[in-house]
Amino acid sequence: MIEQPTSDLTTQVIARAWKDEAFKAELLRDPKGVLGRELAQLAPGATLPEQVQIHVVEETPTHRYLVLPLNPRIESGEELADAELQQVASAGTRIATRRFDDDTHCYSF
Repeated sequence: MIEQPTSDLTTQVIARAWKDEAFKAELLRDPKGVLGRELAQLAPGATLPEQVQIHVVEETPTHRYLVLPLNPRIESGEELADAELQQVASAGTRIATRRFDDDTHCYSF
């Protein structure tokens, strides 16, 4: 099971895909295999659950994607307070607005 925060893995994989076209192609072709391998390097012994499916899509200047994360109430069975929902909902939300060479400016929304 995944013990390491996924944000570390996500950040690492995105940065590498931006720099390495072969890695990006492999990630788009076999996302679960690549993420499983990268997770094992980041947190030895960690694995992706067999039943989990991974989809990777690449944004373009004219196509953006909004991913709705799993509702925490569904997983835990408990209702979260508004402040807790805000914290969960804002985790990992960012949008790259402009890229200058290797410097991408990201803003939360």
